[in-house]
Amino acid sequence: MIDLIPKQAFSYPKRTTLFFYGGLFLLIAVVAGFWFLKVLGTRTFSEIASLEEQLSKEKTSEELKLEKTVLSYEQKLKDFSSLVKSRENVLPFFAFLEENTHPAVFFTSFTLTPKERKLSLGGEALDFKTLDQQLAIFKTSEKVASAEVSDIAIGGKGRPIFQFIVLLK
Repeated sequence: MIDLIPKQAFSYPKRTTLFFYGGLFLLIAVVAGFWFLKVLGTRTFSEIASLEEQLSKEKTSEELKLEKTVLSYEQKLKDFSSLVKSRENVLPFFAFLEENTHPAVFFTSFTLTPKERKLSLGGEALDFKTLDQQLAIFKTSEKVASAEVSDIAIGGKGRPIFQFIVLLK
């Protein structure tokens, strides 16, 4: 039978052809990437093995000396770290003294025991009235658990010399 009407040859749409070649390119890229990563991983493992072998060999005198130095510094850092962790912050005690000191009272000695929250203050006041006012300031402060005068004496200029014991909350 003879076809009188010529038929066109069947061809895929351009979009389908484009997806096919794009997928083929993507498949080739994935296989090449997998192969590249496998080769790179093999090289890396061989380098790690050679480095471990070098590390397992006997150390030179310079390496031993350097290792001892590094270990001594590490121990010093650990010691310093433990000191810093156990240290108490004493800034609030100084802020307390700054806020609660009478202008006519002069402290000449200061002993602080942070764990017990105990202040021992020695000093000089202009007169006994000022000393009593300073004691009242300490006792009325909400941060003070107790305050007392342990020693009182008269100094060289006729001013009272005293010793306070203050326990903070």
